[in-house]
Amino acid sequence: TVEFGQYEQDNNRENGPEPIEWYVLYTDDEKSLLMSRYALDAMMYLDYDDDKLEEMFPGGSFGDIAWEEIDFVWENSILRNWLNGEFYKSVFSKAERKKIISVGDDKVSVLSLEDIINTDYGFASELYTEDMNRRCYPTEYAKSKGIETSIPYGAEDSEPSCWWWLKKSNSGLLNAAGVTESGSIDPNGLDQADDTIGVRPIIWVTNK
Repeated sequence: TVEFGQYEQDNNRENGPEPIEWYVLYTDDEKSLLMSRYALDAMMYLDYDDDKLEEMFPGGSFGDIAWEEIDFVWENSILRNWLNGEFYKSVFSKAERKKIISVGDDKVSVLSLEDIINTDYGFASELYTEDMNRRCYPTEYAKSKGIETSIPYGAEDSEPSCWWWLKKSNSGLLNAAGVTESGSIDPNGLDQADDTIGVRPIIWVTNK
C-alpha cells in the first residue's frame, strides 16, 4: 500500500483527516493505478440533486417514478460528480493533484466491470467468484454515514465487510453494478438510489 491524500476515516474530526491508504493495482515506469484500501464513504449513485430527489421521492419515499426517463450512465452520476469535484479538491494537495492523471474527463473514478475481473490487477477472472481481493471493509467514518455491512456466509470469524460501487457505463438498466460483501460481483443488482453502498475510489498517478 501507499499513502496519498487525506480523508476523514476514524470519525474523530478533532484530530483531522487521516492519510488514505491505496492498493497498487498496476504500475510501470510511467504510471500507477491506485485503489483505496477501504471504503471511504457511503453514497448513492443516482444522478439527481437534492431538490430533484425530493420532487421525485417526497419525504424520502421511493415510490412510483418514470424509471425509463432516467439516464443512469456514469457520466451523469452523482458519484462521478462528487469524486471529481468535492472529493478531488478537498482530499489532495496541489502537489498531489499535479501527479494525478486524467483518464477521459475523470481525475477520480471507480473500477469498471472489466477492471474487477482483470487478473493483472490481482482479481479473480469470474464475476461470481467470492474473491478475498475484492472484499472491502469500511472506515469508521463510512460506518457513521450508514454504510451497510455484513459477515459473508462461511466467514463468521472475519470482520463485517461492505458492498461497493462499480462504474456503470451503459444506460437502459435500472440498477447499478457493485461488489458484494463476499467479494463476488452483482453486475446489475444495486438500487442506484441506495446511499448505504461504499465508495472505493481509484486514481492513476504519474511515477515521475
